[in-house]
Amino acid sequence: MKFFLRHAVSNVLRIPWAWIAMISLTHAGCLEPDSDDEAFERSLAVAKLQVEERVSYEGEDGLVRTKYGLKLLKTYKGRIESRIEVITMGGSVGRVTHHGSEFLDLEVGKSYAMMLDQDAEGRWKASGLRAMRAHEGCGKMCQFFKNGAQGKRPSPVAVQEGDGGILVDQSNNGVPGSKVTVSGYTETGGRPTRFTTGDGGQPIGYLVDVDPTKLPTGMDQAGALAAVAEALNSWAAASSLKFRFDGVQSFGQGANLINVNDGRLRIQLHDNFASVNTSGVLGIGGGGFLLPATAFSGGIIGSTGFEERLYGFVVMESVTNAALLQSAAKFKRVLTHEVGHALGLAHSSEDPNEPEPLLKNAIMFFQSNTDALALGAYDIDRIQFGYPVSNTPPFGTNRAVSIVTTDPFYGTFPPGVLGLNRFQLRAYDRQGDPLAPVLVSSTSVAGTFSLNGMELVYTPADFFNTSRLSDAQIAEGFFYDHALIQFSDGTHTSRATRFTVVGLFADETPSDGLPDDWMIAHFGSNATGALASGRHPNDDPDKDGLSNRLEFQLNTNPNNAASGPVAPVYNAATRRFTFTPVRFAPYWVESSATLEANSWVPRRLATTFQSGENISADFAGEALPQKEFYRVGTGF
Repeated sequence: MKFFLRHAVSNVLRIPWAWIAMISLTHAGCLEPDSDDEAFERSLAVAKLQVEERVSYEGEDGLVRTKYGLKLLKTYKGRIESRIEVITMGGSVGRVTHHGSEFLDLEVGKSYAMMLDQDAEGRWKASGLRAMRAHEGCGKMCQFFKNGAQGKRPSPVAVQEGDGGILVDQSNNGVPGSKVTVSGYTETGGRPTRFTTGDGGQPIGYLVDVDPTKLPTGMDQAGALAAVAEALNSWAAASSLKFRFDGVQSFGQGANLINVNDGRLRIQLHDNFASVNTSGVLGIGGGGFLLPATAFSGGIIGSTGFEERLYGFVVMESVTNAALLQSAAKFKRVLTHEVGHALGLAHSSEDPNEPEPLLKNAIMFFQSNTDALALGAYDIDRIQFGYPVSNTPPFGTNRAVSIVTTDPFYGTFPPGVLGLNRFQLRAYDRQGDPLAPVLVSSTSVAGTFSLNGMELVYTPADFFNTSRLSDAQIAEGFFYDHALIQFSDGTHTSRATRFTVVGLFADETPSDGLPDDWMIAHFGSNATGALASGRHPNDDPDKDGLSNRLEFQLNTNPNNAASGPVAPVYNAATRRFTFTPVRFAPYWVESSATLEANSWVPRRLATTFQSGENISADFAGEALPQKEFYRVGTGF
């Protein structure tokens, strides 16, 4: 007799992407033109300083801060010690990253002309929007501050390749590229970010926080919501993006401090929480994303890799600049600018003397020069770069899977059975292009991943039996093994789709491939039944349309139809499906005009890692056919 030993994988790991990085884009604000002199007057001290030390650390509140040691080179206003410390919100500790929208991002060894203030405890503070790189020998920038920041600010120092950025003309059909970043998108470690929601045909939901007392003269809440819709629609009209209004909500804090990776935009039309704390700044915008070590999580557009943006925010200034933003036209232009930042765009230029009209007149120019509301050629070119119109990238969703293991003593599993350590790869391309999957990377803690055409196969390394990870652990990123899959349409590459092994289960009766513990828990015995007995892997004892094998994978009860997904509700007026899913399960929506067997085509893919959230599939804005049928499916 052979003794049965169930091995346990001792090292449950945590996926790095689960460490959410709350990013407010550096320099992601809009400045009032010619406001440097006012900021100079309000500053306690203005000086040229050299960075001697930069240290990032995680505070007791879990947020990252960065401390700079600065050496005084020259004073232009006030009194300041020969060496000072400045602490700013933001920075990186390991894979944990936080950036405030006015994050002070300084390089050790470089010199900066800076406007400084002190907090209530007397500590020096400074804003990234008011820290300007000084020329060697100071030059025109220091003379500008010596004169009290009067007149036009000198042009910034030319950024050289390998010196934090590249000043280039991107030559995009005659439209000059951004002079702030290579891609025209805000970059961290050279990687720009973008939302991937539109790749799958879905809109980005948005919430609006309105204080009616802080709106432009003559604008009420309805007018404010219309202004937000106008700003969003200007970007949607020029790209593959779509937006969906999810309601008015009081955020209870600055929108820039809300770190929820739900794919939404949070637009705050007031600054009641002092998120904008720098003179002359009219608004800020940004978002959050993750920093994986391998694949580009937001896909590859042409040859440029992006990280996936998981949420975005906008905060409109409404305290010191209230008078200037009383103009509805100016308010809308600044709002459109900040939405651009929330979508991932950087400034077109940060040179107040910018000679190129297409850059200076762009919505994304760093100063609000005019009241014009239309996107310029630069803005259209850059938003289409990250969100192509005619050829959108493919789209795939994350999956959580359970693995069955056995000892050869008990025999082998039936080969080629989906759901038995073998999973069909599903991705959606809006143009219907054929897709090729690529196994970008994988771990091999308890087994190995491999591709077999459009199937992902997992081969366990031993006879393991572990408990399934809890929902909280799965959402936080714990795993036994995981693989990254991306899909290419020949031009673009999809977001990184993650397959996560969330449980390893032992089966002593490998003829069925259903785990012993699972069978005992639901049927009182691990013995397999014949087909139609209710105990066979392909049986459906609760008649909910889910086989026993699928119930195992979904972590639902095969004897309780109510444990599965709720049937979708379709709103014909909004052309929107909504249903309550089983958490972590994959879903796809297909449509047909004839109901014939081979007429069904994929239209949406979705899953949810958030607790208590519904899944929706929106078709508003798409061509309305004379007749169309939809169905929602889930499976292996």
